[in-house]
Amino acid sequence: MVVHFSLAGYIFINILIGIDPGPRRPFYPLRLVLLLPSMVFHTFFGLGLVSSTALMATPYYARLQCAPDPLADQQIEGALAWGSGELPVLALAVIIALKWVRTELNREDRQRQRNQRETLRLGSPPGGAGG
Repeated sequence: MVVHFSLAGYIFINILIGIDPGPRRPFYPLRLVLLLPSMVFHTFFGLGLVSSTALMATPYYARLQCAPDPLADQQIEGALAWGSGELPVLALAVIIALKWVRTELNREDRQRQRNQRETLRLGSPPGGAGG
């Protein structure tokens, strides 16, 4: 399971923000939308554990006998699962937004350079029609 989740996570992150060669990446708004199911899953899972009033795996906890209050332990684990799932997703959203802004700025810069080259090629003076 660890190998499976690690590989799936690597592929998911590579699609969102990776620099490694791979398939064509989705456009930036879709990348942000792709994060939503992950965020929703972590939220519901963590909140479900935090707000639970019964143990999820009673036989398992009964065999462990390591926590004085298994229910409190489960609720703490739910809070950790919730937080450890949300923070990386938030960081990914910020990284995607920054890459999106940088891409747009680069695109505008390339368009401006293209317009300047075209203006010079046609022989117009830089900065307007002149006269």
